[in-house]
Amino acid sequence: FTNIGPVLVVMNPYKPVNSCAPSSMMQMAKSTSAEDLPPHCHSTVARAYAAMGELKGGSPQSVLVSGESGAGKTETIKLCMSALANLSRSAGSTTEAALESGLLLEAFGNAMTVYN
Repeated sequence: FTNIGPVLVVMNPYKPVNSCAPSSMMQMAKSTSAEDLPPHCHSTVARAYAAMGELKGGSPQSVLVSGESGAGKTETIKLCMSALANLSRSAGSTTEAALESGLLLEAFGNAMTVYN
């Protein structure tokens, strides 16, 4: 992971990464400022969430994930959704349904490639 201004650049290492483990994601969620976080999809989501200014008249935000087939876009989106759930401190059936909906979308949207 590295940042170029507000843009996060991620390379798929094709192996598990410690900073993407659930324990690491929970630790990052405890940070009080997105600016204190290292380059990571969690910090990108945290900045977008903070800019929305929950109930303070913030502006709409979006996170664009782009890359070639097999580049890790689906895994990155899963991490972003998990980070958003942690940041919003949301719990319950609606949050779980949103997080699990990725499985259905993945079944329709993923193609077999030489990378995966």
